Amino acid sequence: MTTGAVILVLAAFLASAVEAVEALTVVLAVGLSRGWRASLIGAGSATLALAALIAAFGPALSLLPINALRLIVGTLLLIFGLQLAFKAVFLEGLEVAFVIYCRVNATACNSHDRR
Repeated sequence: MTTGAVILVLAAFLASAVEAVEALTVVLAVGLSRGWRASLIGAGSATLALAALIAAFGPALSLLPINALRLIVGTLLLIFGLQLAFKAVFLEGLEVAFVIYCRVNATACNSHDRR
């Protein structure tokens, strides 16, 4: 295997691991709040739905031109990634500004419930 192929496999594995941790977090949150039965039924249903989608559309992916697919997926990732990054920076900036405002004007923020 070439270095590029190893990096590609490692990147795909790490991305899949991140998604698995996110899915586990959702299952744990639902399990703790609504009960484990609903959580496990939802996880099982999602797994079956994903398996059905892969079985149905997986072979069809080989018929698509790879460069067009890369362009579409890359564009979508860029658009959604930039939106998430903007929201994270904007909300963090608002929180920092609020903390600074409260330190300067302590009496104005005494009634506000801070974390």
